[in-house]
Amino acid sequence: MDENNRINYELNWKFGEFEIRTTHRILGNDEPYIELIKWYDDDRGRRLCFTLAYFYIDKDGCPELHFVGDRPFQEIADIDIGKIWKQLWYAQEMLYDAERKIDAEK
Repeated sequence: MDENNRINYELNWKFGEFEIRTTHRILGNDEPYIELIKWYDDDRGRRLCFTLAYFYIDKDGCPELHFVGDRPFQEIADIDIGKIWKQLWYAQEMLYDAERKIDAEK
């Protein structure tokens, strides 16, 4: 836990062209968050990514999974969704544990 009563966590799970990771870059906020991204190569050969979904911590401290439009349904093949969904569940459990630890130390 840091001086601002936040849990420092790092998550990085890769599966093919997908990744679930902790991100520290969000405009106007330095709180880390967890996102599901998809990697691709652009026409110049650069490796780029875009967000499919991310976890938002609501006012009660509960992590909520938010989709970016219909990207998860358009970008994830049916054969892969079970594996990715299980990892998202693990990420959510990690966030629940972190929030419980903060509450216990208050």
